[in-house]
Amino acid sequence: MNTSMAVSVMLVCCASAHAEVQVCNEYREPLFVAIGWIEKGDTRTKGWWRVGKGACVVVDNRPLQRPHYFHVETSWHPLPNGSRTQQEWGNSLRLAVAKTGETFDFVHSQTIAANDNSAMFGNLDESGIEGPIVHVTLTINADGTTSKKYAL
Repeated sequence: MNTSMAVSVMLVCCASAHAEVQVCNEYREPLFVAIGWIEKGDTRTKGWWRVGKGACVVVDNRPLQRPHYFHVETSWHPLPNGSRTQQEWGNSLRLAVAKTGETFDFVHSQTIAANDNSAMFGNLDESGIEGPIVHVTLTINADGTTSKKYAL
């Protein structure tokens, strides 16, 4: 076996050993994604990944934690009355995040101080699947609904 062939075989072998969480954007504008998980009894959050319209981005390549959380949002948009709005996905747990677009990796994310930014996160693993899940694709559909696909 030549060297390049051995490297190719090794890459295929080892790449499949990693789990991953992927977010796909079929929505009408770019999205910003944050994830959360529990590690050693502490809740962590990490973000922001920008997912362009029509694109898919891997936002985590560690084994899927249970629970494993997601928050997705759009940019802010001005309203005629001077206020502003944005679309958000995630609905079960409030966790700390940075301002949209600012890279962050927080520990103790469940502890939110008065001046902290926070967002609602949803659970990625609502599959009912027993055992390890090696791939989850969360899609924000064109109509604003979400769908999830799981691979074992």
